[in-house]
Amino acid sequence: MISPSHSDISSSLANGILYAQTGDFEKLPLLCHYPVKAAYMSNDPDYLSCKKKECKKYQNGRCMVSICGGSLSFHVINIRTDIEFVLFSGGFEEPCILKKSNPLKFTNPNKPLYGHLSSIDSTGTSVINPLPAVN
Repeated sequence: MISPSHSDISSSLANGILYAQTGDFEKLPLLCHYPVKAAYMSNDPDYLSCKKKECKKYQNGRCMVSICGGSLSFHVINIRTDIEFVLFSGGFEEPCILKKSNPLKFTNPNKPLYGHLSSIDSTGTSVINPLPAVN
């Protein structure tokens, strides 16, 4: 799962310049899309055993190309931005995107229910953000 789904890789350089204006010059990765949650497809036993098999290409009535389906579940809180789900291979070291979902919007992104304490830079500064609920 990644966020923000509306970001554009062409804005990464501009984001780096804005980040430098905060006075924090740590060499942190400045990602345009950042991972929020991740899970391995191997966590789904039906995927490993290929119980959800589907034929994608037939030749002379015989299946030539088949795929195995699987599913993952995530508990998601509303972070006030659209999110996308991405299926990729290669791990976090060398990710290769295989498929990406359309952006998913939260039902009521501006309704805060509780606070979230987070670090905003490497100076030890923290901020409390109100977080809305997910329906």
